[in-house]
Amino acid sequence: MFYLKGSKGGLYDLDLSWCEEEGFLKTQAVVLDFLTQQDNTTGELLYPPNIHVVWLDNLFTSVRLL
Repeated sequence: MFYLKGSKGGLYDLDLSWCEEEGFLKTQAVVLDFLTQQDNTTGELLYPPNIHVVWLDNLFTSVRLL
């Protein structure tokens, strides 16, 4: 996922289903989308549970997200 500048700027390749279906804000969807990324060839999670530590600041944090 990238943030693009310019007239069509904004989040690129963000899975907005987190917002539309699950009711999260776009800043929260960034975290969820990042953590659920899969390898294109194997389909395995790039960041499997219980292996990585994710540090968040108050911009992305909410009770629901945690």
